Amino acid sequence: MTLNIRNQEADDLARELARIDRTSITDAVISALRETIRNRMRKESPRETAQTILARRGLAFQRIENRCRRKPITTLITIHWVKSRCLSTPVRSYR
Repeated sequence: MTLNIRNQEADDLARELARIDRTSITDAVISALRETIRNRMRKESPRETAQTILARRGLAFQRIENRCRRKPITTLITIHWVKSRCLSTPVRSYR
């Protein structure tokens, strides 16, 4: 199988890596690809990083379904209506 590099920068980088490692261009490309794949597989996602930081402090993510659930719009209208009836000036909702 052949790999044809038509990009000048890619060719220059492959040749430079081969020169630094004192290997063939093919071996340099294989080495670079393996290293890149290994690094990307080890890389944490932002969520994993946050979990690691929280765990160091003895904390953890909370499930947000229950604490951030929106109230039904009818409840909000009722609350604003009651407040506006109890106050001298009406309360406006900017939702």
